[in-house]
Amino acid sequence: MQNLQEIASCAWECARELKIAKFDIYGSAVEETSVEVDRGKAKQVQASSRSSAIVRVWNADSRVGVASTTDTDPEGIELALKTAQ
Repeated sequence: MQNLQEIASCAWECARELKIAKFDIYGSAVEETSVEVDRGKAKQVQASSRSSAIVRVWNADSRVGVASTTDTDPEGIELALKTAQ
């Protein structure tokens, strides 16, 4: 899972390349771990992580486009910005 600074830097760079003057981004990340115990011993351990981002982009006419993604890698953020644009 990427950290907040990496995602923010990616969003700024992608927006600059796409000539997007005004945008914002909201994201969430969840990490969960669970364990199944049988007679005092760990039987099964599960872990999962989920992340998502929502971007809003304002155009020159002050109209807003919105897109969301669960891919918070640079390609996913770029695609979300393009879609909202």
